[in-house]
Amino acid sequence: MKKITRDVSVGIYNNCTDIARIYPDRTVATLAGVRWIGNTGGYHEYKHRITGAAHQRILAAVARNAELAWEIIYEAAR
Repeated sequence: MKKITRDVSVGIYNNCTDIARIYPDRTVATLAGVRWIGNTGGYHEYKHRITGAAHQRILAAVARNAELAWEIIYEAAR
């Protein structure tokens, strides 16, 4: 397993971290965000499981450049 991280700011929450754990058969991304309930927003972590062609692209990208891998992860997590 390989783990990559990226520091992000989400709404009013600074110093948050996005984490991607890259396994041989899948990528599990934990992405920081704000979850709204009514008029109140609070910090929340969203988990995304990425498999298939997107995962293969992540494997190829992480060997070259972690920033390129993050672009693929964010695109797949939408």
